[in-house]
Amino acid sequence: MPTSKPFPTRTIEIVTWLDSYGAGPGWTDINDLEATPTRVTSVGVVVAERNGVLVIAPHVTEGPDGAKHICGEMHIPRNAVVSRVVVNRGKEVGRE
Repeated sequence: MPTSKPFPTRTIEIVTWLDSYGAGPGWTDINDLEATPTRVTSVGVVVAERNGVLVIAPHVTEGPDGAKHICGEMHIPRNAVVSRVVVNRGKEVGRE
């Protein structure tokens, strides 16, 4: 039976962060340039915080054999984070 480490936390957070955005479909006049980042809001279970990155996942599961899986995770640079709001601290996530 495979064994895996528990999720580092079972905390659900709303994370607001700044992201870059891509160019439009054509040429941009430099006088029309809007040099501002995009503000993004993401929600998920905090699954890792290391190497300057916050990783949250909206989908987490723990199988009957104890194997843990995540899907759709976001790797957010910590220095891009504007705010974090805890929704559900420490309660069971990913199991019925």
